[in-house]
Amino acid sequence: MDVSDAATEPQRHLLDFDDDTLITIATHLSDAADRCCLAITCQFFSRLILRDAEGTIWAPLVNKLIPNARSSIAMYRTLSTVRTVRWEQPALKVARMSAANFHSQFEGLSGAAMCQLGQHILFHGGTQNGNAGPVSGALMRLDYDAESGELTAWPANVTYLSDVKTSFNVRLDFNSESHELLPTISASSANVAPTLENVRRRGHSLTATNYLRTADGGTQLALLIGGWGYIDIDMNPMLLKEGTNEEQEKGYQYSWSKPETNGALPAARAFHSATEVSEGLILVYGGLGRGRCCNDVCIFDVAKMTWFTSAISVGGAPRCVGGRAGHGACYFPRPGGGGDLLLISGASRSSDGDAHQGSVDVLEVTPFGDHSIGDPNSANFIHEGLSTSFVHLEWSHDRAWGNILLPEVRTGTYVTFAKSVMCWSGIGEGHAPADTLHVIDVERKTVREAVVEGERPLPRGGAVAAMLSPFEALVFTGNDHENEEEMVAPHVMKLVLPE
Repeated sequence: MDVSDAATEPQRHLLDFDDDTLITIATHLSDAADRCCLAITCQFFSRLILRDAEGTIWAPLVNKLIPNARSSIAMYRTLSTVRTVRWEQPALKVARMSAANFHSQFEGLSGAAMCQLGQHILFHGGTQNGNAGPVSGALMRLDYDAESGELTAWPANVTYLSDVKTSFNVRLDFNSESHELLPTISASSANVAPTLENVRRRGHSLTATNYLRTADGGTQLALLIGGWGYIDIDMNPMLLKEGTNEEQEKGYQYSWSKPETNGALPAARAFHSATEVSEGLILVYGGLGRGRCCNDVCIFDVAKMTWFTSAISVGGAPRCVGGRAGHGACYFPRPGGGGDLLLISGASRSSDGDAHQGSVDVLEVTPFGDHSIGDPNSANFIHEGLSTSFVHLEWSHDRAWGNILLPEVRTGTYVTFAKSVMCWSGIGEGHAPADTLHVIDVERKTVREAVVEGERPLPRGGAVAAMLSPFEALVFTGNDHENEEEMVAPHVMKLVLPE
C-alpha cells in the first residue's frame, strides 16, 4: 500500500458502512459544527445532512426551530456560532391601565425579574431610582405579536393563597401529688396568607420550573426567591402559579403562595442567580448578602420543597473566589444529561469594596441516577435524597474559559442563542453603563464583539430578558440614571439568519 492509498483508507472504510449506520453516526452528533464538519467528509453525509430537504438529520431540526427556513451550510454556521444580531423596537401597547400610570411605575425600573410561565412572559418587581425605591410588587403579563411587531403589557390579577400553619404550645404544670412539673401540649392552627409586602422585591429571581408542565408543554410553576424589600426577606420561595378554573372565574389569573419548606435556609441575599439544572432542581449561586458577596452553592428541590445547603460541596475552585452578585447565569444541557452553568461577570463585594468582574466561571453539573453510582462519601456528591436526581458539581478545570475576558460590569443582560451567550451592557466601575455587546461561543470557548444591525438601545444596567423564540429575545426596562423615560421602550434582539 502506498502513501496515497493510506491517505484514502479511513474514508473508504467510512463509506463501507451501510446507510443506517451512517445515519446513526450523524444523529449522535448533537452540535451543528460537528455535523457541518461531517457533511464535508463524503457525498452521502453532504446529502443527508445539508441537501436532503426530506432528510431525517438536519432539515427537520431547522424547520422545528425556524419554520420555512432553508437548510444550508450558512444556516449551520449561524446556529453554531452567532456573529450578527439585529435590534428592533416593537410598539408598546398598554392594556387595562392608563399609559401615564404605566410609565410612572416602569420608568427607570431595574432589579426586576422575568420568566415565561405557560404561554406568557411575566415581569415582576423591581425598583425605581436605584436603591432609593420605591420597590414594586406588581406582576405584569407581556404578550408579543411577531406579525404586528407589537408588545402588549397587562397588569395581572393575582390572589394570595393561605396555608394552614400549625403551632404547638407547651405549658408546665406542677403536680401536687407527684411533686413534678408535667408538660401539657396544645396545638392550634391558623390560615396564614402572604400579602403584597411579601412580593415587593428587587434583586430577586423568578425561575419557571419544568417539574410541573401543562399539556401544551408550558410551565405551570415559578419560584420567587430572595431579593430585598420593605420587610425582611428570607430565602423561602414564594410560588407563582397559573390560576385554577375556579380562580380564573373569580378574575384571578395567577396566585401567590408561601409553602412550608424543609432543610436549613441559605443566607438571605439579592442579585443572585437561580437556575433549573435538572427537572425540579433549582441551583442558587452567589448574590449580595450582609455587606459581602455570597460564594456558596445551594439547591432547592421543588418536589420535596427542601433546601440542600450544608450537604453541598463543589469540586475544584472558581476563578472568582469571592463570589458574584449581579452576574449572568446561562445553562447549557448536555445531550446525555447534566450540563454546564456559565456564571458571567458581576461584582464581588468585601470589606475592601466592590470589584467588578469580567471573567467566566463554569459549573459542571453531572447527574447520578442513584446511590450506587459515584462515591457517596466524596465531598462533592449530594446524597441526602434529592427526589429528582443526584448531581455532582465541579468547577471546570478547562483553562480555555480563563481566556474569556468581558467588560467588567454588574447587572448586565444575557441572552442565549443556540450555543452562544449574548452579553449586553451593564454598569461598570465608574457607575456608567457600558455600551457593549459581546458573544461567548460556548463550544469554542471564545469571545468577540458581535456585529450589530439596527439602532442600538441606550446602554443600561438591570434590564431583563426573556426568549420569544430560539432566535429572538425580549429585552425590557433597566436604568442609566439619566434617560428613564426611554428605558420603558421594549427592544427585541434577533439573531440574523441567512437569506
